[in-house]
Amino acid sequence: MVYSAPHVEQFVAFAALLAVVSTGADGASELALVSLGGGAVEQIPLPGAGTIRGLRAAPAAGRLGFEFTSTGPPAGREYDSTLMTVDLLGAHTVQPIAGLDSKPLAVDDWCFLGAGDSIVAHRFDQSVLLIDPSKPRGITPLGQYAELDGGSPDGSTIVVADAVSRMTLSIATGKTTRLPVLDIGGEHAFGGRLELLGAGTARVQKVVVTGAGNTFASLLVFESGGSARILYRTVGDRGSIDDFRVSPKGQYVAISTVPDVSTSISDGYAANPQSTSVTTVFVDIASGNLVRGVTGFDVNW
Repeated sequence: MVYSAPHVEQFVAFAALLAVVSTGADGASELALVSLGGGAVEQIPLPGAGTIRGLRAAPAAGRLGFEFTSTGPPAGREYDSTLMTVDLLGAHTVQPIAGLDSKPLAVDDWCFLGAGDSIVAHRFDQSVLLIDPSKPRGITPLGQYAELDGGSPDGSTIVVADAVSRMTLSIATGKTTRLPVLDIGGEHAFGGRLELLGAGTARVQKVVVTGAGNTFASLLVFESGGSARILYRTVGDRGSIDDFRVSPKGQYVAISTVPDVSTSISDGYAANPQSTSVTTVFVDIASGNLVRGVTGFDVNW
């Protein structure tokens, strides 16, 4: 065991430490850095009482990021879904990201770009921004899109969506390429979040297919060119696919799944509640073979 605490909510891994978010007795988030070697724990002061979500890491660049919302009524909050970063190669101080208006930047979603510490952020007004957190006002608008899924492993493109479909967006040129959702074995599919496997458009995507009697099922599929094949589908379509993460080299995908939704019981956490039966399965993308399954969720590759 590396670390334990009541109500651990999120964690991300760096080469020599973990960044761990827990919920304290007062309901506010706590952020700790935990050494993977000796188990030493450093508590990182937050900018007041509040909650953290969207914890992410850029391990090669030594930077941590998250969204922070101050405790209290919305009208009086100092920070509301504000994007913040911590330079782990520096003073370990939480720094809010400022927007083009020099005010704390509120975001709906965000990600680190490739292996570096550049950030792509999606705002509530649907604007997408490229951010250099090391430079004041280092922000480049990339356009307006309904959703942001993430970026390619090499950081050259991101996946965004409008009312029609998801598409890749080239950081260098601004060119977009539509990513159609392909039918699965004659079943019409509706696309959800996806991850690119490389610089092209080969991808792993969560989709929903409809059946008789207004039933539906969640699947995880591999799509490349004009073909699609199922990587994972719960037994009897009784379960759900809650999340997935592709391994760094695109060989495996870790899938968080609830085997049977009808018997699922929540763990009761106030933030990010999970089913007590949640399981992570590992699938080889090339073969589609199920490699293994373990109890729990939130895999960090």
